[in-house]
Amino acid sequence: YAESQMNITTSSGSPNKLLLKRGDTWTITGNWGPPSPSIVDAYGGGAKPIIDFPTTDDHFSMGAGSATSGWGLSRIVNNINITNSSGDRLTDDIVTGTEWGSTLRDCDLEGGGVKVSHTAGSTPSQHVKLLILEDCTVSGGKRFGFYSQYATWIGHIGTSFTNSASENQLEHQWYVNICRQIFVDDCYFANGTGSGNFGMKQNSVVDALFRNCELTDLRTA
Repeated sequence: YAESQMNITTSSGSPNKLLLKRGDTWTITGNWGPPSPSIVDAYGGGAKPIIDFPTTDDHFSMGAGSATSGWGLSRIVNNINITNSSGDRLTDDIVTGTEWGSTLRDCDLEGGGVKVSHTAGSTPSQHVKLLILEDCTVSGGKRFGFYSQYATWIGHIGTSFTNSASENQLEHQWYVNICRQIFVDDCYFANGTGSGNFGMKQNSVVDALFRNCELTDLRTA
């Protein structure tokens, strides 16, 4: 019901909020994400509310925008624990999105990685614009902790990426390919479980700044 009301409101272009009570668990079958634009946050005291996807390949969607989406249509998610309880960690992602300006703050993502990519083309005008991860934890993705292709303005601040890439496919906690203008500050990369696992890998990246980061228990050569 709450989501349907958000859809009614946001269809006219006005942002809205969905507040989940701390300590509660919401179980969702199938892929799901809030409408755009909107804010999802927690209220009350106690542990962060949990949004759980019990099916192996289901995920939380931050939108499916395009190079023509423009600004002001993003989803902002704060203080939520997004999990996969299937018993088999995701082969791909638990959070995915291509909406311009998508933001996750103080969220715990367990059982999968974050994937932001666009297939429209490799030129900067066709890139996804701006994905923010701030003060989050990301763990348990089989292929990666974070993966992005064809994106511009990626900002990761105070976020940890651990225990991912056991499948030895993309094999890295953090991997970006053909991206521009990346800022990574005060982040932590650890406990790579794959034989070819690196903490960070970048391919064909332009204008990247990494500052105050720590990598430990990872393959380095």
